[in-house]
Amino acid sequence: MKRLILLALICAPMFMAAQGRDTGASKPQADVSTVDYSGNRAIYAEVVVTTGQGVASARLEFGTDYKEIITNKEDVVKLEALKAKRYGSAIDALNALNSMGFKVVTSFTVDTRQGTEAHIILEKPNLPAGGVKPGRVGRDGK
Repeated sequence: MKRLILLALICAPMFMAAQGRDTGASKPQADVSTVDYSGNRAIYAEVVVTTGQGVASARLEFGTDYKEIITNKEDVVKLEALKAKRYGSAIDALNALNSMGFKVVTSFTVDTRQGTEAHIILEKPNLPAGGVKPGRVGRDGK
């Protein structure tokens, strides 16, 4: 019993010193509510096409903060309407986004338990309501 108490007394300083040490393993995360989106020059969208058991369906994703990113508020209303709509194929979803000016950037597939998912990433310039790019005055940029 004396040996156990003696061992605890010898090891106690090491345990106490380890408690106050910052290992750097857990760093504080950036506060997302303070992110400034005013400099974003592009809007990104994702078409997720799920194929399982011979049936395909497509849905649109714009991210969680897309309403703060978009400078043209008419586009926000249009994108919300497109997101709420159901698409039976990827072509329908791509045609709807193409009518708003989105262009395909890349695509990739993911195998899931339910089947295969195709992810298509699209991009559109983030223009204000007038359609003029920020920082450009005239046709030649002067």
